[in-house]
Amino acid sequence: MRESEEKFKTIFENDNDHIVYIDVDGTVIDINQAFEDILGYKREEVVGKKFYEFEALNSSDWQKAIDAANDLLEG
Repeated sequence: MRESEEKFKTIFENDNDHIVYIDVDGTVIDINQAFEDILGYKREEVVGKKFYEFEALNSSDWQKAIDAANDLLEG
């Protein structure tokens, strides 16, 4: 299990894709470096805040994101 956690952590921290972990209430749990680079915020400025505060999606895309998250949680 520890080996799996280390692999995941390595991928998360070094992936070129923008990764953000958000809880079911929209609170940011963690972000990777690529996400920091694209938004221009540091991890400590983002973690614990609501994702929508950072205008990462325009208003028309928010409903799509909410629907996708609900689909994942339901199935």
